[in-house]
Amino acid sequence: MRALLLLAVCLFLLGGTQAGDAGLKPVRALLVPRTEAQLASQVSARITAITVDLGDRFKKGDTLVRFDCQIEQAHRQKARAELDAATITHQSKQKLRKLASVSQLDLALAKVNVQQARAELSAIDARLAMCSIKAPFAGRVVARNAHAFETVRQGDELIEILDDGELYADLFVPSGWVRWLKQGAEFEINIVETGKSYAAQVERIGARIDPVSRTVAVKGKLLSQSPELLAGMSGQATFSQAAQ
Repeated sequence: MRALLLLAVCLFLLGGTQAGDAGLKPVRALLVPRTEAQLASQVSARITAITVDLGDRFKKGDTLVRFDCQIEQAHRQKARAELDAATITHQSKQKLRKLASVSQLDLALAKVNVQQARAELSAIDARLAMCSIKAPFAGRVVARNAHAFETVRQGDELIEILDDGELYADLFVPSGWVRWLKQGAEFEINIVETGKSYAAQVERIGARIDPVSRTVAVKGKLLSQSPELLAGMSGQATFSQAAQ
């Protein structure tokens, strides 16, 4: 998507005069989410449930996917029992040591067994934490690549999500604009899909000028969030002459 936007800017600039010499012509803008993520499985297991579908909204921390981890649960019960047994043995040898009935080495080995059992239990708990995928932020589902009862491998992509709580605009402006364009400069975006204009503000200016298109990347933030706007919408960004 970013490559297509850059290509559109290149064609736009080639149709006019040198950037910076032709005034403030409108530039193409693309609406992007604050953040987005492709959630993948961290385990090889069978999916028991996917709680969201295309376009659904969710809150941060909501469980999006659950896996069948009965075997890991059984391993945890075994590890818990082994830790309990090691702890009892260690406590018993501590008492016997006070009576000089066991050596210091036996007591030390009993303590090591407790540490090993506790570490094994922690490792299993870490694997069990991967038996569900929770939303890292509030947002919406962009795509779902798996279904309940499918068996997936570690690393398989399951759900694509985005945070549309705040939308931003990616644009490429003529390199000559760096002489006057500053953070905080306001501009308007006319969105093709809605036919409306929206106020925005420059939030970031890129650190490098593209040597081919002679443009610089700019990220703008919409000053108000409108429910009809969706990530991926595009339009033209217009800067006023007063911004100079």
